Amino acid sequence: MLGRATLNSGAQFAKAVASFAVLIFLLATVVASCAFAGFFLYDKIQQRYERRREVEYPKIVASYSDVLRPGADRNRVEAYIRSRQQDFQQMCCVAAPRFAWADLIKIGERTAPDAKWPCTRMNIYVAFEFEPVKPRPSIQSDGTDRLVRVSLFEQPQACL
Repeated sequence: MLGRATLNSGAQFAKAVASFAVLIFLLATVVASCAFAGFFLYDKIQQRYERRREVEYPKIVASYSDVLRPGADRNRVEAYIRSRQQDFQQMCCVAAPRFAWADLIKIGERTAPDAKWPCTRMNIYVAFEFEPVKPRPSIQSDGTDRLVRVSLFEQPQACL
């Protein structure tokens, strides 16, 4: 009687171990499938948002260029930007070398299509390019500078 009970216990234990192994396998399969689907869906969702942003960026530029025409002075342009409660920064040489700083408003970010880690992000700006009214020896900012163009400008984010 004792031998038979031990044999039954051993068989039951083996069945339990096999069932547990099958359960672990199924659980691992479900987790792996969900992870794969998540990565796939995340990529598709990101692509959709990217396409949507690519349509919106020119509209944002147009919202500024419709109001701020070439020839407007820097004081007017910056007053308009401030009235919209937008922060801006200044930078040299957005599209062409000039002797006046360009004003930049950041409107978005995206992953650079050909970027290598860690430099994968691009900042998207509305750029206001100016020309000085009078020649100067160096690049500076003056309220009398004249707006030359309003454009979309992309710049890689700083790396490490």
